[in-house]
Amino acid sequence: MIGQERAVAIFYRLMNGEKLNTSELAEEYGVETRTIQRIFKMITEMLEDEHSSLKLEKTRGKYQIIGKGGFSAKQVLTVCKLLLSTKILQKNEMKFITQSFIDLLHEDEQNLIDNILKNELHHYSPNYSNKEEIMEKIWEWSEYIDNKQAVTFEYQTLNREIKQHTGLPQAIYFTEDYCYLFIHSKNRGYDYTYRLDRIVSCKPSSEKITISYADRFEEGKIRIAGKQVMREDTIRVTFEYDNWEEYVFDHLPNVKKTNNNTFETKGSPFSIKSWLFSQGARVKVLSGTPNFVNEYKEEIKKMYEKNCK
Repeated sequence: MIGQERAVAIFYRLMNGEKLNTSELAEEYGVETRTIQRIFKMITEMLEDEHSSLKLEKTRGKYQIIGKGGFSAKQVLTVCKLLLSTKILQKNEMKFITQSFIDLLHEDEQNLIDNILKNELHHYSPNYSNKEEIMEKIWEWSEYIDNKQAVTFEYQTLNREIKQHTGLPQAIYFTEDYCYLFIHSKNRGYDYTYRLDRIVSCKPSSEKITISYADRFEEGKIRIAGKQVMREDTIRVTFEYDNWEEYVFDHLPNVKKTNNNTFETKGSPFSIKSWLFSQGARVKVLSGTPNFVNEYKEEIKKMYEKNCK
C-alpha cells in the first residue's frame, strides 16, 4: 500500500468512529511509527484548514475524530437523566436517543454511564398505551409550526371518538407525562390543547389561518406562568402556609415570600388551585384575582358537603 492510500485508509477508519493507536497501526501497515505520526499530523492540519466542525484528539494513547465542542460525560449523564424522568418517548426511542448521546463519549466514560443508567432504562415505561413512535410526530408537527402551515387532523377523544379538526399549530409542549400541541382552532377561534399521541392522522390544509403578532403564542411565557396543558388567563393569589416553605417554592411558579408565612404567586388557575387543594388545612387563602377567593371557598364547601354529610 502506497503512502497516499494508507493515509486515506486511516482517515476513513477514523471517520467511521475507530480509535487508533500509533504503534498498532505501524505494526499493521509494516511502517515506522513516525510514518503514522505524520499521517495523524496531516489529518489534524487538514481538518483545521477546512475549518471543520471535527477535530482529531488523542486520549489514552489512541486517536479519534470528535466534534468540536462535544458533550462531556457530565453533560451526557444530565441530559439522559432528564429524558428518563419523562414518560413521553416509546422505550425503543428512549434507548436509541440516550445511546446516541452516550456514543459521543470515550469508551471508559460510555461504560460508566451505561452502568449508571442500566437499571433506569430497564424499568422505563411510557405512558402511551399504543406503540406508535412519537419522535416522528414531533418532527412533523414542528415543521408545520415553522412553516405556519394550517393542518387538518383526526383526533381521538377520551371516549375514543374520532373527530376532525382544522387549525394552525402554534407550539409543542412537554410535561413529565405527555406531549401536547397548542393549535389555533379554526372553528373555536382560539388556541386549544391536543395530546400528540391521540392524533390519528394529519395533512396540510389549504385553509388560510392567520394570527396577529399581538396574539401569537409564546411558549416561554407559558412555561414561566406554569400553564401546563391549557392556555388560560393568569391569576394572582396571596395565601398563608403552615408548613415547610420549600414545598411552596418547589411546586408553584413565580412565587415570592411577602411575610413570615405569607406567599404570593401568579400563574394558571388550574395549576394554582390544584396545589392549594392538595395542601388541605395547611393553606389559608387571603386574597386573589377577583372572584378567586369566593370560588375557592365555594369549592371547599362542595367538598365538605360531598364527603362529610
